[in-house]
Amino acid sequence: MRPTIAEYPMIVVFTTIGASFLVSSTDLVSLYLAIELQSFAVYILAALYRNNESATAAGLKYFLLGALSSAFILLGSSLIYGYTGLTNLDAISSLLSVSSPSDSITQGVILGLVIMTVGFLFKIASAPFHNWAPDVYDGVPTIVTTWLAVMPKISIFVLLLTLNSLTDGLGLSFGDITVNVWQALLLVCSLLSLIIGTVVGLAQFRIKRLLAYSTISHVGFMLLALAVSGQESIDAFL
Repeated sequence: MRPTIAEYPMIVVFTTIGASFLVSSTDLVSLYLAIELQSFAVYILAALYRNNESATAAGLKYFLLGALSSAFILLGSSLIYGYTGLTNLDAISSLLSVSSPSDSITQGVILGLVIMTVGFLFKIASAPFHNWAPDVYDGVPTIVTTWLAVMPKISIFVLLLTLNSLTDGLGLSFGDITVNVWQALLLVCSLLSLIIGTVVGLAQFRIKRLLAYSTISHVGFMLLALAVSGQESIDAFL
């Protein structure tokens, strides 16, 4: 069954424009607006078949949990702005380069980045923030599932790659040990995604739910490359 609403191509264009803006964003404000432009269009796509109960339920679930992840991104952004007074990522990076790890500014930025990243991990369906993905992928129309599985994730992964360069050398000291909290978060989520996506995927009997767990597993591999943060791992990520 083909989509029957005339606005369908325009909604797809909005998701593409939002993804393009997100890839090129260097400011916290434009970053959030680009994510919302992309996300709102995808929410509409998910609830495309208004007369289909499962599609409507999947669209509503996606909208509610997407709004929760957006709240995490806003909270993290506000913490970063509150501690630095800046919204430009390059300016924040320059400020961090002259701050010591023990400064309250650095610790506040780390906290804000971690909370923001949790919101991004929600949107790319990384474990343990993946629970919405199998239900939504299974409930929405197949033509929308293919778009959902690919388009939003590309732009957010490019954004995570940008944030990766911002967090170089950014860590918390515990005695003689310095831990990069952002990379540690990615490592934990990568490990959980690989395990859950592979093991739980074995028990699936519906193709689109299997696609969801396959996506979660692939997200784990990509997060692992980001967390390692070496030249070869970034090349493998790309």
